Amino acid sequence: MIREDNFIHKMTARWEALGNCLNDNLIDNWKQLCEALNGQQEEKNSNHWQVIQAATGTGKTQGIAVYCSSLISTPACGVLIVVRLIKQAEEVAGLINELAGRSIAKAKHTDNRLSEEEIAATQVLVITHKAYELSLNRYMQGGTLTFERYLTYNKAIKGRRELTIIDECLNVVKQFQVDLEELKFALGAIPYHIKASPKHIENFSLLDSLADELYAATETHKTKWVQQGSTDISTTFNLSDLRAECRQVDWDKKIYGTESNKDKQKGANRIDTTLEAAEATLNQWKYYSKKGAKHTLNTSLLVVPPEVQGAVILDATASNNVVYELFTDRYVRLLESTQARSYKNVTLHIARVSGVGKGMMSKLKSSRTRVLMDYLSNTINSNGKVFICCHKAIEPIFTSYLPPFELHLGHWGAIDGLNSFQECDTFVGFGLPYRPTTCASNTFLAFKGPQSDEWLNNPSARSYEKHVDILTAISEGQMASDVIQAINRIKVRKVIDAEGNCAKSQGYLLLPKGAQGDRLIQAITKAMPDIKTQDWAIQFDEGKVPSMGHLRGDFSKGLLTLMKGKPQGLWSASAMQAELAMTRQQWRTVAVELRKPESSLSMLLAEIGCTYSVEGTGKQSRSYIAKEL
Repeated sequence: MIREDNFIHKMTARWEALGNCLNDNLIDNWKQLCEALNGQQEEKNSNHWQVIQAATGTGKTQGIAVYCSSLISTPACGVLIVVRLIKQAEEVAGLINELAGRSIAKAKHTDNRLSEEEIAATQVLVITHKAYELSLNRYMQGGTLTFERYLTYNKAIKGRRELTIIDECLNVVKQFQVDLEELKFALGAIPYHIKASPKHIENFSLLDSLADELYAATETHKTKWVQQGSTDISTTFNLSDLRAECRQVDWDKKIYGTESNKDKQKGANRIDTTLEAAEATLNQWKYYSKKGAKHTLNTSLLVVPPEVQGAVILDATASNNVVYELFTDRYVRLLESTQARSYKNVTLHIARVSGVGKGMMSKLKSSRTRVLMDYLSNTINSNGKVFICCHKAIEPIFTSYLPPFELHLGHWGAIDGLNSFQECDTFVGFGLPYRPTTCASNTFLAFKGPQSDEWLNNPSARSYEKHVDILTAISEGQMASDVIQAINRIKVRKVIDAEGNCAKSQGYLLLPKGAQGDRLIQAITKAMPDIKTQDWAIQFDEGKVPSMGHLRGDFSKGLLTLMKGKPQGLWSASAMQAELAMTRQQWRTVAVELRKPESSLSMLLAEIGCTYSVEGTGKQSRSYIAKEL
């Protein structure tokens, strides 16, 4: 444990050395952090969890580093830190060592593997969310070794780390989905010699029954329970041996007709994902759901068992995360932080638009991207730095633009924890990150167990505590967190004065019409006190659409971005032209470069395993890009 006055003294010195400004509320937040970290150690490996809700830009990460570096004088105290990304793990470990004056922290991840002995000898171990979540998942399945290894520290009196710190909320629910077509594909693709093995005959009988059960459920297309109670299958049932054998199959030859380690791995992952989901749905409750052409069985598991050691969680958007309210079997305490930030220098321009999800945004991407870039090009000055966050399918279109300002791009689901946009003064949220409806259902059911068919289909039957519809609350809470995190990727996260203000910044956001959009605005203004909101005078789906051809000069970059995100396969020119919203003439200009093997575009495509080819001649010709890596 660290004395509070010593921590505040070191934190103040660190904060000022970084050129930041102090205020009393900031110091109160740091005191709260120190108290929570000390308190977690005093409770001696209890299962209590504390959540620090201090706003972005109040020094939570710096506070972790200052606190842990101070433990150099207390070598018996071991710490486990969990962060989102590998890069963050390296940065946090490096910062702790820098402040400590020697190496007491190490990051463990796929690019820096540590032995069991090295882990146990490291005072401050930093790992990623994914590693921690996988270890919890294995723990729930009886494989406690990995999780216990992370907590082992050989200099502690009891040989165990006393403190776990988690940066941002974990994904505490493991979701499983069996797709009818994928299950049929797996059952047909698995080699006969595996199916005929005596030790697997019962397994395949159960898998066939599951396929029949799923097929029967498709008759009504209505979301419904297929099994609510516990399964009749023996509790020892598992597909571990079958999955292990299937991973050894030469799927590259069997599925793709190639000899490629990447294809082999791709095929193995495809089959294993289906078998893993089938195993989970065979072992417990499941419900049927249909979206588009997909018929699925769904189930989920809470991967944080009650006996697991608690932690201090740093989560600036915790008040929007309804998941914390579902932890009724353990003590989860959300600590109210003193308001240390003001966003009065931020103006958020809001346009209310019909269809801001992935489907409609992709359908209207050609016209909507042109309207947006026309507006920004006439509004943002040449010194401006703009971060556009959009859906992944739309990102390649933006890369082909050459606007008069500095443009930075990212897509939903891939920006949390990134500091790449912190110099940007403008944020644009181009569409919203809706999740499948099954995600909210699976989250609640993992905590509370099966409900009724009425609950699955009728929002009025889903009241819970203060929430009229708990699924709406979970979905909108997660979306609000995503949007707030995205806005805070730009320079609004940087405090510039004693009042907690940031530099003048602006944001532009597309929100749905109606009550959902209103609730998202409320969540944003609550999380970002004093932020100014005003109507965004822009018309996306009305009137004449600007051509913007004069700003779309880098189609090669757009094509490269598109192909980097593509899996292996053969992609027609017409499909790529449509995805990049290019005219026929614009594509012909790019095709000239594609036909030259020595062109920079062709060589860059070759680096990612892509080659251009033309079949036939004249009007009957067809051109493609094949991706092999």
